[in-house]
Amino acid sequence: MVFAFTGKKTLMNKGNAYLPLEGFKTILLLSLISVVMALVTEQYTIMLIVPALLVLVFGMQFPKLLFYALIFTIPVSFEVMITPKLGTDIPDEFIMWLLTAILPLIIIARPGFFKNLMSHQLTILLTAGLCWTLITILNSTHPLFSIKYFLAKVWYIIPFFTGTVFFLADEKSIIRAAKCLVIPMSAVAAFIVARHALTGFSFEQVNDMARPVFRNHVNYAALLVCVLPVSYALYRNAEKSKRIWLLITIFLTVALFFSYARGSWLAFAVALITMSAMIKNRLSWLFVGVAVLIIGFFIFFVTGNRYLNYRPVYEKTVYHSSFNEHLEATYAMRDLSTAERVYRWIAAFRMSKEKLLTGYGPNTFYFEYKPFTVSAFTTYVSSNDEHSTVHNYFLLLLTEQGIPGLVLFTTLYLAMLMMAQRIYHQSTNTFEKGLMLLVTALLSMIGVLIFLSDLIETDKIGSIFYICLGLLVGGNKARQPLHQVHPEVHSQED
Repeated sequence: MVFAFTGKKTLMNKGNAYLPLEGFKTILLLSLISVVMALVTEQYTIMLIVPALLVLVFGMQFPKLLFYALIFTIPVSFEVMITPKLGTDIPDEFIMWLLTAILPLIIIARPGFFKNLMSHQLTILLTAGLCWTLITILNSTHPLFSIKYFLAKVWYIIPFFTGTVFFLADEKSIIRAAKCLVIPMSAVAAFIVARHALTGFSFEQVNDMARPVFRNHVNYAALLVCVLPVSYALYRNAEKSKRIWLLITIFLTVALFFSYARGSWLAFAVALITMSAMIKNRLSWLFVGVAVLIIGFFIFFVTGNRYLNYRPVYEKTVYHSSFNEHLEATYAMRDLSTAERVYRWIAAFRMSKEKLLTGYGPNTFYFEYKPFTVSAFTTYVSSNDEHSTVHNYFLLLLTEQGIPGLVLFTTLYLAMLMMAQRIYHQSTNTFEKGLMLLVTALLSMIGVLIFLSDLIETDKIGSIFYICLGLLVGGNKARQPLHQVHPEVHSQED
């Protein structure tokens, strides 16, 4: 392993990593001291210091296991509010912090790996986006919130992106990581579906069924639709237990249907279209078509303020308890969630005109958008008690980080899809080609989801995005230089 204690007498031994008996005695002594200090000072958080250090040491001994643990906890982690304004996701965010501390120490010892990683074109685009985020913080209207955003961004990127490139170096590791994601998600979905079944699969109670692991049924369905193609890929690659993976895939499809999340259904359909275009080497044409469609809609609604003709009727734009009524309201533009999205999208467009270059600063939309709203689109939830943002990640970047921030992220996103297509058509390895198909499906789904919600900064979808980025940077010809620098890194036992 990368880090190892040495000693004659040991309590644990695996490969070259072991804990000496003297070290165990030291831990017991420190634990006793921390308990005494906690009791004397009545600061009971002191007792957490030794367990935290122990986990840190374990992570340095077995960093790959810690990475697998991080992926395993994605579906089961839930949000905990530390203060009324500050929350964290437990336990995956804690593991992110540990890996953020550990991975740089490992990579520093491998300058060749670091050089090759940072010279990759996707890494350069990612780094450019981070640098621009730092610049926008200087002009932020709420600097402390922007700094918190940047720090959170860092402890997402290092574990999920860098960790993926470093640890998922071969077919075996990638399949194991996929199982670490699908198995807990299947268990969580089974629990939610079982509870939901007791209500007769009520649409009115679907949000309650998704809690407390997920904030609402939209977040639940977003991760569910992303895990679904991973499960299918495991089924296609399985030599044993093939029927089990097929049953899991079928179950996840059923669970997705009963999530009643229109955006995730749309994401699934778009993934099928995108994969078809990628196989035919026609992704660039698909991008042009989507761009023309979006620009066309924008011009149509903006010309002559035509969008005002579609303002909602306040009294009739409500949350429907029946899913059929919910769909009918969507077609008639009387669906509450759709109307509220339009309400905030209009505000985002109007406020972006004021600061096109640097925006208002990361994590500031909630504090600034109210003066730019159009009262004709006000709905029952426009008070925004949950402090949510634009419900469109691209518009969020435009308002908070200006045109450069939007362009850098969009360029990175499109470059990721194009690289997946290039690797797919250049590779002669069946597993590699299937992996690129999976990455394309996931990225296209994420594209739809972030067009309707702000999910890149969440542990459920942001993690999948950066894992995809890591798989691309470590993929095919791009992967070989990184692995050849220090091949022993990837031959270690877990």
